[in-house]
Amino acid sequence: MRKRSIISLSFNALSQRKTRTSLTTLGIVIGIMMIVAISSLSGGFKTQISNMLTSGFQADVVTVSTGGLFGGSGVHFEQQDVQNINNFSGVTVATGLQQSQVKIFYGGRNVTAILYGVNFTEFLNVYSSKLTFTNGSLPSPINNNTLILGFSDDPIAQVSQNVTIQFFISGFIGNKNATFEVEGIFDKVGFAGTTIIDHAAFIPLDTLQEFYEKNNVTTYMDTILVKVDDPNLANQVGDEINSYFNGHANVIVASSFINSMQTILNFVTVFLLAIGSIALLVAGISIMNIMLVSVMERTREIGILKALGARNRTVLTQFLTESALIGLLGSLIGIPLGLGVALLLGNLLPGMFSSQTFGGFIGGGGGFGDMGQGLVITPVIDPISIAMAIVFALVITVVFGLYPARKASKLDPVTALRYE
Repeated sequence: MRKRSIISLSFNALSQRKTRTSLTTLGIVIGIMMIVAISSLSGGFKTQISNMLTSGFQADVVTVSTGGLFGGSGVHFEQQDVQNINNFSGVTVATGLQQSQVKIFYGGRNVTAILYGVNFTEFLNVYSSKLTFTNGSLPSPINNNTLILGFSDDPIAQVSQNVTIQFFISGFIGNKNATFEVEGIFDKVGFAGTTIIDHAAFIPLDTLQEFYEKNNVTTYMDTILVKVDDPNLANQVGDEINSYFNGHANVIVASSFINSMQTILNFVTVFLLAIGSIALLVAGISIMNIMLVSVMERTREIGILKALGARNRTVLTQFLTESALIGLLGSLIGIPLGLGVALLLGNLLPGMFSSQTFGGFIGGGGGFGDMGQGLVITPVIDPISIAMAIVFALVITVVFGLYPARKASKLDPVTALRYE
């Protein structure tokens, strides 16, 4: 029997059982839809994260933190550590940061924000290619009450205005206030390494440490930024810093960190794709059950085909073709649905990263903007992934349709004709 005739018979067999075929195909549709959606979304998410990390991390800057992105290992950074690292071979400049959470008041408004104590000259040297002022500038000399604000569409105060900063001090001391003058506002940056620039505030490190010392609070720097002469020296300098702190500090080298994040994202993607593949496996089992029932219902039909001269191979091919057609049809429906789901989620997910989500962390009181505004997830359509999804669906349907097809091909024509 010709291939065209076998395909025609298979189409007719499926169309005569539309409801059953539709329900069987639905499992393939769901599986393919999940795989395509996950693949497209993860591709877009990885591209977005990669762009953010590449723009946020400079290849010539090594970030040293106290065990995690926001501290927590018990290691303390002191000014002597910064001076020692400055003497390492290949280091252009090293500078320390101290992070605190404060509340800023001005004109009846207040926002909760992250405050960094920095050495402005060294800090701007480290991120010279990133940090520019959209308004104001760094005064010379730098005053003890100098305050620089990160970018915001609606800053709480403008340049030359005095604001009140309330420091959260635990124990019986209570919260303490201090007055600072806004000298400048950074242009939009987002992140610089692990340091939040937008929606944050910056004052001199000496001022921050002196304030806490006056209130009998012992504090330490929690981050050291190290700029190297050559990006190729970053790993070497990172290893030296790690040895200096005996492995108790978290040393982040841009290239290694980005590669690690990509590895993690790839692992998550594979895990999610495996979950989506389970739907296809379940659909395959359903196809096998349906095809077994179909063999029983079409026993006389199979007997007639064999009586007319059809070979076992012909019957086997017809049933396998029916299974493959279900896989192909499910793929053709599932692919556009998967892309549609990816586009829908790509538009919905960024809206979940609002200032309310980050409220209490970096200033969700209004005034420091919305952290989610810059997040855009554009699904990436990978033709190879789509082709692999189709092939996988066809393999699943054919493999699970093989047993019923063999069962049908082995039927004795005489017995099949007598079957009621």
